[in-house]
Amino acid sequence: MKQLYKGISKNAKAVFYMSDQQRDMHLKALPDLSIDRTFRLSSSFKQDNFAKFKSLRSKEKNGKYAIIEGQGGWHTEAKGIKQSIQYAKENNLNYDLISTKTHDAMLEKLSDYSGMIFLPIIHDTCPRVTIEAKLLGLEVLTNDNSQHITEEWWGDDLEKMENYLKGRPSFLWEKLNELQI
Repeated sequence: MKQLYKGISKNAKAVFYMSDQQRDMHLKALPDLSIDRTFRLSSSFKQDNFAKFKSLRSKEKNGKYAIIEGQGGWHTEAKGIKQSIQYAKENNLNYDLISTKTHDAMLEKLSDYSGMIFLPIIHDTCPRVTIEAKLLGLEVLTNDNSQHITEEWWGDDLEKMENYLKGRPSFLWEKLNELQI
């Protein structure tokens, strides 16, 4: 695996990352990788997703925090379900552990909440659910393992955050078109 990464870092015209922290980790470990060939992509959404987020965030909130149960096994453990529950209990936060069968159902259910607790125990480069929660108007309680939270767009107001995210697919295609020259 290390040889694969070395080959990519040495020969790729561009490498896209989900977060600055993910990119920084690779730049440190792969000396042949030049920062000017790396780009932060973040998460990309379809344009119609934003209309759905806007519609759902107008729903009345229930005053509780959501903790998403996960898919079981290592996935649930890595997403920090136990740590999130412990945090809620230690901070006397009213919470529900939620589980749904589909992504749309999860967004629908999540939009009822005032906040979400997400405390992964490993590096999570750009956890989409935290972004979706913010776009639904929730307060997001997370930790440094959510690697995108230190980036400028994460702390922006909702309109600026949406504008940044709406531009990510175009950013990707612009960079790809530049490479074809």
